[in-house]
Amino acid sequence: MTPDLRKYVHGYLDPKQKFFAEHRDRIADLPPFRPGGVPDRRAFMLNQIFFMWGHRWIYDLDELRFAAVSAGFDAAAVEERDFGDGRDPEVCAFDLAWRSDESLYVEITRT
Repeated sequence: MTPDLRKYVHGYLDPKQKFFAEHRDRIADLPPFRPGGVPDRRAFMLNQIFFMWGHRWIYDLDELRFAAVSAGFDAAAVEERDFGDGRDPEVCAFDLAWRSDESLYVEITRT
């Protein structure tokens, strides 16, 4: 599970800002945003995923596949999954429902 670059870029480019509006509402009560709330600016919403949560890189499926192949995995071993969907229920238990709107879920297996 990692924030999905594609979702954030689409959110940034969406003139209706549907993703950002829903995401803003969901994170408004988290400590970094209280008491002033989440700013209603596209660039802020894109940048907060890095700087407020300690991310140094944000991935899409292609970038994760590149990283896996660079680490020695076969490209076919990288599979996109849905929230809570995976081979190992104990690993799926790490998925956070409140982050499912923004996350990319990928399973990589050794072949």
